[in-house]
Amino acid sequence: MKRAAKFSLSPHCLILFKDLGLNQALLLKQAKLPADLWHSLPTSVTAAQYFDLWHAMEAQLGETLPLKLAQHLNIEAFDPAIFACLCSANLSAAMRRLSSYKPLIGPLTLHVREDQQGLLLSLDCYGYDKPLPKSLGLCELAFFTQLARLATRTQVIPKTLYVTQLPDNMTDFEDYFGTTLTLSNQVAIRFHQADTQRPFMTENAAMWSFFENDLAQRLAELDASASMTQKVKALLMELLPSGQVSAEQVAAKLAISKRTLQRKLDGESASFQSLLSALRSDLARQYLRRSSMSLQEIAFLLGFSDANTFIRAFNQWNGVPPGHFRNQNAHSADKDYSI
Repeated sequence: MKRAAKFSLSPHCLILFKDLGLNQALLLKQAKLPADLWHSLPTSVTAAQYFDLWHAMEAQLGETLPLKLAQHLNIEAFDPAIFACLCSANLSAAMRRLSSYKPLIGPLTLHVREDQQGLLLSLDCYGYDKPLPKSLGLCELAFFTQLARLATRTQVIPKTLYVTQLPDNMTDFEDYFGTTLTLSNQVAIRFHQADTQRPFMTENAAMWSFFENDLAQRLAELDASASMTQKVKALLMELLPSGQVSAEQVAAKLAISKRTLQRKLDGESASFQSLLSALRSDLARQYLRRSSMSLQEIAFLLGFSDANTFIRAFNQWNGVPPGHFRNQNAHSADKDYSI
């Protein structure tokens, strides 16, 4: 997973700060940031500055910060990377997009895992050697929940919630989430399977196409030392549900020609088709082992036009039809996740 050294602060954040009732000048003073920072937007901050800013927000609002954030979350305050997620077809696709673009937003890594129990999102932070803001994990969980509710226009209730520190005002948080908080060694949230596939009312393919080239380019530039194989894999993970996974389309998003893409992959003893097939095969096995999704749904997530095309491809990759594979592996789902 890519990690960035600096993170974008856009003018949109001022809308959120205003809605939250934060003293913006005091924020900068408490976080020891330049006094004219708000006049320099858009700008970027280091991981340490990012978390110092969170501490400053927490100093003003205390444990009410996560719930106030959820209350005032609206499209006007969204970073382009987050707004692009709202354009997705459903929560599953949105969170996979967000996982790819999280390095553009802040020093947190979002892990996305789907299994028979639903969609599991977990978070790790990096680039900061001081204690993390207590409210940070709850803010992220409130954000995921509110995003799902905003996009589906449904009162989505998470299946389970995990935090590293329990808040004092537990009742307020459990009233908001509709479920209890569990103490764990990691911040995580699990959504019910039905909610992961619930259609987003905010889906907008035209708006997504407006954002995707810029976001893909920013992501590709995040780590210039990344191999072409790594860049292609990252892009394919994002593009699969759209079905736009040709070598020409991936090359365009990397701002290179198809010939250059093929040459660079050849230099790394790889080919575009082999990377695409390997990724599809791996994801297909995961979906079949860990979820109850239909073959049609899996075919869509893997970028196939129909279930029959997926079935033929899976049979070619693994020597057995996907239905047979699912029956053989019905009780072999990975047990390596502790929560």
